[in-house]
Amino acid sequence: MSLDSIQTLALLDDTERELKHNERQLNDVESQIAEVRHALTQAEQDLQHKEEAYQTAKAEFASVNQKLEENTSRLKTMEKQVMQIRNQKEFIASKMQVKSVRKLCSQLEDEYLEYEEKIEGLKSDLDTAQAQVAKQTTIFEESVGELQNQSETLAKQIAENTKKYDGVLLQLEPKLQQFYNRCLERGISPAFARVTGTSCTGCNTELLPQLLNEMRTRPDSYRSCPFCFRIVYIAQ
Repeated sequence: MSLDSIQTLALLDDTERELKHNERQLNDVESQIAEVRHALTQAEQDLQHKEEAYQTAKAEFASVNQKLEENTSRLKTMEKQVMQIRNQKEFIASKMQVKSVRKLCSQLEDEYLEYEEKIEGLKSDLDTAQAQVAKQTTIFEESVGELQNQSETLAKQIAENTKKYDGVLLQLEPKLQQFYNRCLERGISPAFARVTGTSCTGCNTELLPQLLNEMRTRPDSYRSCPFCFRIVYIAQ
């Protein structure tokens, strides 16, 4: 193999590393966008639940209030009517009805007060949820715009580096291209790894001294790593 081929391997390795770095950065940015969007969605869903609970309580409160008004009015009418009854039996029966309605009114008054307290608490929860949605909306608008710009920039860099990588790959001699394709089929990536110090950067394993000596003696050569089976080379 010529020194040009070794330099091509080095360029391919550098381009692939940069490409993977760009992809990791893009994943991080997309994760941040998803996280901010999730926080806003959660706040909006919480607000919806609080709003539904508040409106349900208000409707129930209105129903209790209506029943209380109706039965209070009914009680007043019955109390007036009972005083006009002269028949002892009818008087006792009417007094029992008045007592029953008065008890119902008392129960409704208790429910009325409970709902007043409940609605006050739900309104406070609703206000807090609305404030949280406003906060998360501000965070979303302030951060997502910048994050989306970063995402677009990284996507362009990935496209450019992918094109560059494909072009460099075509410069490899056929035998190395075949080896590269076999590695991809086996899920080995990267297929090529430079030697840094005395270690293969593909698997971070220290290579045997004899192998290193052979590669240093012939800088235009490459070998296969005995541990990860990638092609290893010494960059010039």
